[in-house]
Amino acid sequence: KIVLAGHTNPVDVGEVNGKTFLNNSILGLYPIYRYLRAAEESRGWGRRMSFLLGVAKIFHRFPSLKVRMFVNGQEIERKTPYILIANNEHAMEGYHLGSRGSIAEGKLYIYVMKRRDRLGLIQLLLRLLFGRFRGRNDFEMFSAEEAWVETKGKRIGVALDGEVMTLESPLHYRV
Repeated sequence: KIVLAGHTNPVDVGEVNGKTFLNNSILGLYPIYRYLRAAEESRGWGRRMSFLLGVAKIFHRFPSLKVRMFVNGQEIERKTPYILIANNEHAMEGYHLGSRGSIAEGKLYIYVMKRRDRLGLIQLLLRLLFGRFRGRNDFEMFSAEEAWVETKGKRIGVALDGEVMTLESPLHYRV
């Protein structure tokens, strides 16, 4: 019906180093987990076992990123296991976790996980599971039209709307 009626609405897209995303870009634990899971699948393990082995390996290694970000003219240095760069603001608590009030606000929202240890991640996951998650307790949040993220290495795994790829650092994000 909507297509036949010819109604259109503008929506934002995010971009990092020339690659576009509609929802989010993730650095840290998730892209690394996806690489580990794919490696297990290539060894012949089934999807469930690869999932479990990937989770076990990510908890064993528990990688952390050391990043330098430039957001709104401010330089920010952090060590964190997880960064989410969202195309427009995402709800960070309650039953609407991850939903967006607007898809045309023209802003990136950067969510940087505060806790850097396994216990912090386990606590966060339990709060998510039992509906007690409050984003402001676990994440620093920044908004901007543009952001730069520098990592220690020259290349970094980045998930764009769930698709994992390797990009060159620094990462230049914009709406």
